[in-house]
Amino acid sequence: MRVNIKNISILLCIGLLSCETVPENQNANSLNVTPIETCISVSSLIKVEVPAKTKIQYAITIIDNPPYEPIENKVKREVVIKQANIYYQDSNGNKILDICDKENILLGNVGPGIGETIGSAN
Repeated sequence: MRVNIKNISILLCIGLLSCETVPENQNANSLNVTPIETCISVSSLIKVEVPAKTKIQYAITIIDNPPYEPIENKVKREVVIKQANIYYQDSNGNKILDICDKENILLGNVGPGIGETIGSAN
């Protein structure tokens, strides 16, 4: 099938000319609604602190030291596998996310992150 450029350009012009833009409705009613505060005050909630889950790891290093005994070093460390979390609940035990004044409270994951060491002792 042979395509004629003249026919395509005519069809394109007809298509563009047949489009009509619809003006915006200038008479639309605009409602002025005052916002209602739906957040819950922190003072009426119960703070729940979930501690971090950790695991103990041991690292043993042995260095050959001929003609003497090898040098051995054993290190114990506690690594975070689940970060500590703080959330708030109501008197029914429902977890509340919409809290007023969130900027002034600790909320969500806190403390050392996953994979970080809490402390080390020899």
